[in-house]
Amino acid sequence: MARPPVPSSDFGADLHALINGLGSPPVDIRYLTTQPHALSRRASWKLHLADGRVLKARRLESVERGAVLERLASLTERLPLSPVVARRGDALLEAWVPGPGVDTLPMDLDLAEALGSLLGTLAVTGDGSPLLEPRRRHLDGLCRKLLEALDALVAAGALSADTGDRLRNRALGNAPVRLAAGLVHLDFQPRNLVLGQEGPTLVDNEHLETGVLDLDLARTWWLWPMSAPVQTRFLRGYGRFRDPGSFLLHEVFWAIYTVARSAVYNSRIGSADSAACAALERLARGDLPRDWRAAPAAADAPAVKRVRLAFVCDYLAIGGQERICLNLLTGLDRTRFDPFVYAFRGGALAPAFRALGLPLLIGSDRDPLAAEVDWTPEDAAEKAVYRDTLAAALARDRIDAALVFAWRDAFPAAQRAGVSVLIEKMDGPGLLGKIADKSGFDRVVVESATLRNQLLAQRKELGLDEERVELVFPGIDLAHFNPLRFDRDVERKRLGLDPQALMVGTVGRLIRDKNIKVLIHALAWLRAQGCREPIRLLILGPDGGVRAELEALARDLEIDDWVDFRQAVEDVAPVLAALDVFAMVSLREGLPTAILEAMAMGLPIVTTGAGSIPEVIRDNGILVPGPGPEGLGRRLRDLLLDPARRLSMSRASRNLAARFALRHSIGRYEDLVLQCLAEKPPRQPE
Repeated sequence: MARPPVPSSDFGADLHALINGLGSPPVDIRYLTTQPHALSRRASWKLHLADGRVLKARRLESVERGAVLERLASLTERLPLSPVVARRGDALLEAWVPGPGVDTLPMDLDLAEALGSLLGTLAVTGDGSPLLEPRRRHLDGLCRKLLEALDALVAAGALSADTGDRLRNRALGNAPVRLAAGLVHLDFQPRNLVLGQEGPTLVDNEHLETGVLDLDLARTWWLWPMSAPVQTRFLRGYGRFRDPGSFLLHEVFWAIYTVARSAVYNSRIGSADSAACAALERLARGDLPRDWRAAPAAADAPAVKRVRLAFVCDYLAIGGQERICLNLLTGLDRTRFDPFVYAFRGGALAPAFRALGLPLLIGSDRDPLAAEVDWTPEDAAEKAVYRDTLAAALARDRIDAALVFAWRDAFPAAQRAGVSVLIEKMDGPGLLGKIADKSGFDRVVVESATLRNQLLAQRKELGLDEERVELVFPGIDLAHFNPLRFDRDVERKRLGLDPQALMVGTVGRLIRDKNIKVLIHALAWLRAQGCREPIRLLILGPDGGVRAELEALARDLEIDDWVDFRQAVEDVAPVLAALDVFAMVSLREGLPTAILEAMAMGLPIVTTGAGSIPEVIRDNGILVPGPGPEGLGRRLRDLLLDPARRLSMSRASRNLAARFALRHSIGRYEDLVLQCLAEKPPRQPE
């Protein structure tokens, strides 16, 4: 039998020695690799032996010492690896794993979950603990490869220089701060995954070594674009071993990394990839194009039926949840969705909602914040009438799906109206039980990993299962919240602020949970310490019932000349541009929009560790341990008097904020609505 050629080299000699030592001669040898360069390094053969065994012979791309594999043997026993039969030098024989390659199969949901579990398994040791401390050099190498790929695409004319710059900024802004380390397979790619009888099996397993998990996470993007159902199941499997929040937080980075490197590879082998370059253009604009491999629709293709999507909320006052609702409406894809807005009461943001030109129903014109403080029988009567009004309006407008912003009367009204899909949006622990029975919601969306864990801890009481809880980070309009759009001195002059003062600011509703009195006490401590620098505190937000008390506290402490109270404004970006430091000392929080907006404006952050805030504080700010005013005052003073440190934190804040691009967040909501509609038949009105 004529055997396929084996390179005449040390590898060839080692491979012949292994084959001759099998104890059963080969009856057939098939050459597997078709690439022109295969004989140099990536050649592989399939061996049929006389005793019925089938083996794979190949050259190792990196020679590893036997001691490394022996040290990892106890860790690799539980992993789905093709068994090694023999090795010598850089030649290897391993058992053949029958089954189709994963890259040849449609990505069904069970397979997606199995692959997620496999990747998560590679992250931990046998007892579930991380194997190694993270290494910064791995992250540096990953970013360098990304930048080289983008530079190559720009040099080849596949991308414009402007698009390349925007992709660099988006990718680096969304990159992991540190890479998680663990037991990894450095070739976790479709060509090395086979779907055998026991599930996915990794081949080419000589690459098992101690390394960095997130390097493999990037390689999973051959799955991308994942549809929303596929991603949900993938993360369910992955989440058994690691928090999926890190995967979602850096999703844009992995997308840009993989598509850019794929485009460069294809160009080098003479296959221009226009779809990949088009996807990079959309990623540069802030979109996450999940359908980038799909063929473009024909010009005469029938129009897709648009989804009639309701946004149902309590009121339209200035607040984090209301801003999120407004942002979603502003950026929603109108080619696929017709949005409608329903609110029990109006508020200061009502003009901004009306300016969108959308169908808008407001049940009452009473000041919602006044009603919040002093609920009366008149309020209760208006609310009872609104329940019926809302149900009738949802039915009249033929609503397909409703996004409910923690408004408990929305669920029964939507049921009566026959709305097919109901999704609750929660933005903080204070709203966790506002709708106590969540069993009727198709999904509950949370904005942080911390809040997701809190919700799952109470899932039995709330009538939830894990599969219906979705993590979608808030989105910020990074083009609007951009410090380069503003001049600090101009904004200070417009606001009547001291141009020389060191300005600390906080934004939020003036309620007890915001704990603003501690900020005022911290300033009093600074003055008592004899601080001579001109330090001022700007407090911006609507009164939730404690403004008079806070003003009195500033007077009693004799620092009212250092504290400036301002009414809430619709656009806070110019105010943030006038600050030096942003402070938030809340007792309870979710993932505050105010902090994300301050980060986008490049402000250093000084904050407590309430709620989900620690998830977004890295090199961009200071977490204050405990609520005491002295510790807060010390940290504010040290930061305000250190301009170099403030500048470093400012840059870090802007980079971290890039992870929360608005279009990315909106795209996940759009996918979620479409996924839920696809899962169930339309409801009928009661």
